[in-house]
Amino acid sequence: MIELVPFELHSTTVHGMLVSTDAVDYVVFQPGTPRLHREHVILHELSHVICDHKGHTTDAGHGLTRTLGRTSYEDRQEAEAEMMASLLGERTSRSGRLPGPTTDRLLERVLQSLAPDNRKPGDR
Repeated sequence: MIELVPFELHSTTVHGMLVSTDAVDYVVFQPGTPRLHREHVILHELSHVICDHKGHTTDAGHGLTRTLGRTSYEDRQEAEAEMMASLLGERTSRSGRLPGPTTDRLLERVLQSLAPDNRKPGDR
């Protein structure tokens, strides 16, 4: 399951991150970010899931399996996620232009397709 989490990151360089547990992939993004940028950040983090990027793995008995946050575009996984996010953004926007009003619904459909048992994102 994937869950979107608006969270104040208190950083001028990090706008989103992926935190995975055994049960849920949390896509964390900076609240108040303009819609176009917010959607790109979310798609970037979802791209880490799609590409099965490993990131930093830990498990202190809490089921946390990985965390990913952008540190550099020189990192192969970050560059790959950025490219994938750009391609997905093009596909979900009208004719590759700036996203129209349907973008949020399309993004919701992508998230629903990734949720197990046809649950909606955010269902527990």
